[in-house]
Amino acid sequence: MLLRFRLSKIAITSAGSQAFLQLILADEDRDATRFLWYKTEYTSDGNLCIADEIVTYRFTRFPFGLTSSPFLLSASLRELATMYKQTYPIATKHIENNTYMDDFVIGTSTDIKAITLYREMLQYTSHISLPLAKWTTNSNALQGVCKQENVPFREITQVLGVN
Repeated sequence: MLLRFRLSKIAITSAGSQAFLQLILADEDRDATRFLWYKTEYTSDGNLCIADEIVTYRFTRFPFGLTSSPFLLSASLRELATMYKQTYPIATKHIENNTYMDDFVIGTSTDIKAITLYREMLQYTSHISLPLAKWTTNSNALQGVCKQENVPFREITQVLGVN
């Protein structure tokens, strides 16, 4: 993926904002994410205290730290890309081929393609409730569009942990 990314003239990176928390667990799958916690209560003077009773909770969103969470996020993104392939052909192609976890690492050949991809990625990820953040590019034209639209933009970044 990094090699494909760097072979292009224009580099674009972005990351899904709180990607795990955007994915909702189906009701029938929530029992697999049960955990025990001490019940907490407020005292009459407004202080929080921990009771002796243990309560069972279930996650409603994908939790961080589960061994399967990265796979489930990746599989969910690919499934959504398949579902929306007709509506967002450019974005979904890049979602399928140029993502690692919630990091999008994309390369294009022209400024026009970069801006088109950027706009379609924003529309697509907005549609699937996965807002993109941390945009970075070496395209001056795309940087100008980001600034014009008040989209947070970073000048310097790491790509998949590589400087």
